[in-house]
Amino acid sequence: MFSGSANTPLALPDEEADEGDAQEPDSDHEGDEDERDVVRVLQGEETFEAKLLREAIARASAADEKPAEAERVKWSKIKDRLRPTQAALGYDWCFYKLKNLISEAAAQRYMDSKPVPYVQRGKNKYVVDHHHTLAALELFTRSTGCDVTITLERIRSFDKTEQNSLTDEAFWGLMEGKGWAFLRDENYNRSSTGSLPKDFALSSFRNDVYRSMGGFARVYDVLKRGKELEDLLFFEFRWGFFFWLHRNDSFSLWPDKRLLRAFQRCVALVSEIDTQEYAADAKANTLKVKDCIYLSTQVIEPAYQVLSFYLRNLAIEYDNLKGKERTVAGLGDLFGTDTLPGKVVR
Repeated sequence: MFSGSANTPLALPDEEADEGDAQEPDSDHEGDEDERDVVRVLQGEETFEAKLLREAIARASAADEKPAEAERVKWSKIKDRLRPTQAALGYDWCFYKLKNLISEAAAQRYMDSKPVPYVQRGKNKYVVDHHHTLAALELFTRSTGCDVTITLERIRSFDKTEQNSLTDEAFWGLMEGKGWAFLRDENYNRSSTGSLPKDFALSSFRNDVYRSMGGFARVYDVLKRGKELEDLLFFEFRWGFFFWLHRNDSFSLWPDKRLLRAFQRCVALVSEIDTQEYAADAKANTLKVKDCIYLSTQVIEPAYQVLSFYLRNLAIEYDNLKGKERTVAGLGDLFGTDTLPGKVVR
């Protein structure tokens, strides 16, 4: 769901861009896009590569293209061939998901409910959803030594002819055009594919507290996703971007400056907890599942519950807007739609 300029940073008024349910599914990378948007990603007229890309999308969207059968394989056997398609995760959302992985049996049941969609290119499988779940699984595996079976579902592959003609630029243009990759940095400016992790170790990803906010805002009944595909796609990412955009009240939407200051203190708190309590152990690969669940339950989740109290006020102010007032600056460039999905719970 990407249709914006490939290299133009978002313009924020009077501000420099200076910051960066345990059972609920996260839909990080699903979606569709038409040929016009993909060509815009490639920036320019229809070059030979753009033509190849357009034809590849047409083939991928053809009604008679049948998906491959699901593949079940041990995590330890396949993880080195899996490639993330986003550079950031909400660490706190990963730790929240760990409550589904308290034992090998529990982890197996949970992963059975989370088939992992991927795009095959050569020997690598590019994961297009469930990044938080797989990062939590990797943490669980490293901490416990347990090795569960995951289900993989191939949604696209390339034959030898396509492999020989499809360049890296065209491949990633296709991935973004279909909503299968998120190549943005902490300020939502375009980032290179070199920024993408090569594995699902938590420390390989940048921590995005605003993505975690999008998830916890649902947990604490601030937001509710709809059932339509448009409401499901990138739900937490889109609302996380909105929270980031209003972190300093650049658009004067906060109803009270005291609410804004309280929100900022909560953001600083969860960011500091992540840095002090998790970062060093994550880099050293010494995080323990039980410790993460305990800290998440006793500290992180209550902090996000308080944070959600303040976010509700901001979300309601947005929900009160009418017509074109509901357009969120920069959202269309990132996700192909300029209004926020779902429902604000009052």
